[in-house]
Amino acid sequence: MNIYLQTVRTTIAEMLVYRLSFFLWRLRSVLNLFVIYFVWNAVYQETNLVLGYTHAQMMTYVLLSNILATLALSSYTSNVAGDIVRGTVAQFLVRPIGYFKFLAARETADKLLNVSAVVVELLLLAYWFRPPVEIQTAPGVYVLFTALVLSGVGISFFLSLSISFIAFWSSEVWAPRFVFFVLIMFLAGSYFPLDILPNWAYRGLLATPFPYLFYAPTKTYLLGVNAQTLGFLGMSVLWNAVLYYMARSIWRKGMREFSFYGS
Repeated sequence: MNIYLQTVRTTIAEMLVYRLSFFLWRLRSVLNLFVIYFVWNAVYQETNLVLGYTHAQMMTYVLLSNILATLALSSYTSNVAGDIVRGTVAQFLVRPIGYFKFLAARETADKLLNVSAVVVELLLLAYWFRPPVEIQTAPGVYVLFTALVLSGVGISFFLSLSISFIAFWSSEVWAPRFVFFVLIMFLAGSYFPLDILPNWAYRGLLATPFPYLFYAPTKTYLLGVNAQTLGFLGMSVLWNAVLYYMARSIWRKGMREFSFYGS
């Protein structure tokens, strides 16, 4: 356990060395949040109810989903492809540390730093603009919400890791990762609640892993504990199992065919 805790500390220190890179990443996220916030705020200028959501519910959705987007999109796994292409991944075959556990520790450090930053950003936004938000008081809502958030982080981790493993067969991983990023932003409910879509599109999306990243946890916070939100948890856990198996399978297949040239 000490090895992985030390990995978390080292990763945070490593990320803070390149402060400009971290600052620019956070600036991109803040600008994205401002665009979404002001667009929806303008929509509610003439009315308090749009597509079944009150002004307070929509602002709560936008702000909360932004935190969850940070959890999903800030990921160390983007560096895995480079480790494979350079051949440094082979070091983990002889080290007394599991590669998946090592990546999970690095991922934890990355998310801790980014979530700390986004909480400060949202507090400043709330202080300046004072958006209307809804506060849940039922403890059970927070328990289910936390479970969905953790499950969503797992889905994001295994999806991103599987994409990075493409590097076993091709050094061009940037394009698939860009497509993944675009899909996440639109299909996970970052810009709008997914249930405002036509029913056939909404039901179709619920059969994919994407809604369980942002939409399901945020909707659970707004709705509370009921049959629908418990169903979200079941599907989210199922997708974690499927994607974990997929990532492990790709890893094993890639390692069987792995080769690199070094000096």
